[in-house]
Amino acid sequence: MKLNYFPTCYPDEDIRSISYRYHLHSGNRTVKQSTIDLFELTHRQCIIPKNISILFERLPQNSQWSSIEFLQRHSFYPLFRPFLNDKHRETIEISFTDPQSNNGSINLNFSTLNNNLTTANVRYCPTCLLEDYERFGECYVHRLHQIIDLDVCHKHHTALTIFCPQCFTLLSDPKHDTLLATPYCEHNHLITKESLPDVDSLELKLALLKDYEFLLTYVNDKVCNDIRDILKATMIQRIPNFRNGLVSKKKFIEEFSKCISVEMQNHFQISKELMMEKPIFRRLLKANLFLLHPNLFMLMVHFLAGSMETFFSISHDYSESGLLWSGPWECLNKICPHYQERVITEYKPFVQSYKYIKFGAFTCDLCGFTYSLGWDTRYQKIVRFRVRDRGMMWKKIVLDHFHSGLSLYKIANIVGAYPAAVQRAIAEMNTKSISKNEILNEVNVTRLQVGATLEVHERIAYHRERLLHKLEQNPNITRTDVKDWSTISWLRAHDRDWYDQVLPIKRKPEVFDYDELDNLLVLKIREAVKKVNNSKPNRRILKDTIINMLDQKDQNRLRIKKQKLPKSWSTLELNVENLEEYLIRKLPNLILSLQRYGIKKITWFSIEARFKLYKNASDRVKEEFEKLVIGINQG
Repeated sequence: MKLNYFPTCYPDEDIRSISYRYHLHSGNRTVKQSTIDLFELTHRQCIIPKNISILFERLPQNSQWSSIEFLQRHSFYPLFRPFLNDKHRETIEISFTDPQSNNGSINLNFSTLNNNLTTANVRYCPTCLLEDYERFGECYVHRLHQIIDLDVCHKHHTALTIFCPQCFTLLSDPKHDTLLATPYCEHNHLITKESLPDVDSLELKLALLKDYEFLLTYVNDKVCNDIRDILKATMIQRIPNFRNGLVSKKKFIEEFSKCISVEMQNHFQISKELMMEKPIFRRLLKANLFLLHPNLFMLMVHFLAGSMETFFSISHDYSESGLLWSGPWECLNKICPHYQERVITEYKPFVQSYKYIKFGAFTCDLCGFTYSLGWDTRYQKIVRFRVRDRGMMWKKIVLDHFHSGLSLYKIANIVGAYPAAVQRAIAEMNTKSISKNEILNEVNVTRLQVGATLEVHERIAYHRERLLHKLEQNPNITRTDVKDWSTISWLRAHDRDWYDQVLPIKRKPEVFDYDELDNLLVLKIREAVKKVNNSKPNRRILKDTIINMLDQKDQNRLRIKKQKLPKSWSTLELNVENLEEYLIRKLPNLILSLQRYGIKKITWFSIEARFKLYKNASDRVKEEFEKLVIGINQG
């Protein structure tokens, strides 16, 4: 059945808005009937539409749209597509044509009321409403206005709203069955411009909106694996002192937290403590982080590359070989003036008969030392280190030491190699050929020569003097504090009686008083609870919240010796917040934030509409809210 009419689609219009305008113009009695006309669905559309093929079969014949173009311009699918692996992408795209399919089967929530990307209530920019009404004769829903936590208009830099600023009624039905068609609320109040957002947060929010706009409008060929590779590559480039393709959790989060103010961390609910949690950090290294924490992913890209456009412009060839991830690379020649300095800026790839491992050769321009590394693409780590050529500088020094009469063992210590490698280098220069057995014999002779350099009694006197000197410097030194291992081992082997007389007697390990420690930790836990209570109520107070406020030593004792510290754990459990207590503690700050937003009359409905946690709140929470609101009104 062909449609006689289908509305003109406006720039950046949400599919929900197009469906609603069709409903208004078609004359259907119910939104459900209009949804059946368009998609053969009896329920509301998701942020990624289903049965899109039904719609395009029914469009008038003069329509020039294609389903891909329509999804690109009027749904949120372009945001998700690059971050889906092949299996998930196929599952979702089947849902476009199959009404029985279920997007939930891939653990993603695309419902309009509860998802990680968009707000539960439709938001509007007052200026956009007026401009659209003057230009098109009606208003519509912009996709970019619906991104969660980004409550500013990318075009006019004004605050977005879900309420009428005069009567505080919702501008759209919570189920999205009714949307604004004119710039007036249901009580005929003009939706006027509200207060401007905070200047400090505006710049960051606009930058993130620009990144979202880029994803919505740019048809890219990046896929999940490419993004993961580029993500890790930029991580390692952004943070100094990374080695072997590994990411330091603590270092990365410290640097990332520095570039985002505490206020914005609270706004996006990405505190440093949250990111330090293992599951969250593991997701930081994967492209599908966007599916779970879109704004966190965008902030991370902003930190690593400056913008999403720059991030996507990084060449795939650049990230294809993991060897580049830790560049520049160190010179590993012990005799090179630039030993362990990152002076190698280029590498030469070469092919080996390993399916999953990519190889590269690294050469220091100063000393000629060359080594190779292999990158395992399956496990994302460096494998198969090998020295390929030690260079002429190394060989010349080996030869000079050999001609001066030094043993292979001593030469090997000086140049940082095995005696066998020294022997091979000498044999290659056709100076002297030494068999493997001769090398081993020479090593043993060298060890004997070291012992024969001084007479035993002279060495005893030498090491006694060293030990006495340490004891003079620190009379209270213990046996374990004497870390001159060569002196200790020699005296224990050749002068044990004197050694035992001079050094302090071994102390027996003290019996630890866990009762005293338990009482001390109780006091520390109470102090930690006070600090947590005085901080902003961004997170519910759990056991780990309190424990993390303690010193690392106390944290370890609490976790490892749990059975021996019953009072401490009892105190912890008493101070853990249940959900009801947390919601009550958070109320004053929420009311304050609504006042700053410009809402003069604060009701329980405004709390429920803005903060999801309060939708199923208990009667006690509502009673506390009423007390606070009465106190504010009286004040």
